[in-house]
Amino acid sequence: MLNYSGYYCNVFTDSYTVKEPKYIMLMSDLHLGAAATDENKIRRELKKAVDIDARILINGDLFDGILPKDMKRFTPSAVKSELQGKDALINRTVEYVANFLEPYKTHIDMIGVGNHETAILKHHSVDLVDLLLKQLDCENIKFGGYTGFVVYRYSYNSNDSSRTRTVCIFYNHGKGGSAPVTKGTIDFQRNSALVEGADIIWLGHNHQRNSVINVKVGYDRSGNVRFRNEHCVRTGSYMRFTEEMYAVNMGLSPLPHGGALATININYDNTIKIEITQ
Repeated sequence: MLNYSGYYCNVFTDSYTVKEPKYIMLMSDLHLGAAATDENKIRRELKKAVDIDARILINGDLFDGILPKDMKRFTPSAVKSELQGKDALINRTVEYVANFLEPYKTHIDMIGVGNHETAILKHHSVDLVDLLLKQLDCENIKFGGYTGFVVYRYSYNSNDSSRTRTVCIFYNHGKGGSAPVTKGTIDFQRNSALVEGADIIWLGHNHQRNSVINVKVGYDRSGNVRFRNEHCVRTGSYMRFTEEMYAVNMGLSPLPHGGALATININYDNTIKIEITQ
């Protein structure tokens, strides 16, 4: 079983060419296995990532994982039709998600966990992501836990360390309610106060979808004042609002769908420019 607690740090290396951008696709809250999930939108984002050679990161709640004993949210129609009536629902769901991700797996760098995966582990003693990684059988995919860092080291020349530039992503799946008033932006400031040196702070969980930029002020070893952008981004879910969803009867508002694409440009002066599009 994988360790769901503590901070994870996964480091990836890649080469770069000036003015040829690198791409990172950020996705969370896919909720695969749910009837209300818009799988076509997920496929479009994954295909786009493959088409532009983007690396893919998944920040928890890849599985919906709502089982018959979940008295709060389960109805037979809440499960995708291909999975309805299955006795070994967890096994069939893992197979379904593995088959879904198979065409894109060589571009996936990390899969983390969210509250849906941790609930299955707590109440049913089953590690969904562990089973999935074994079934995908792809060594490049790393486990990310609930929170941690993903670091990309881009080298222009492997023999010249001065030409290596780093992008640091801090991620946490998130917690709490849907934040209908603040849209979850308060969490950006909480994590910004906690984390040192991240270029991107990335959250999921509450199905909001937004991004803001904090500007950090510091100085280098030569005593020069430097300004650095800290990009805060929250990726949304892919859940349609239908009459079958428990959220409708709870009076929750429809929320925006989709992930985020980080574009990394390394300039001739070796400075890095990051753009987040949603």
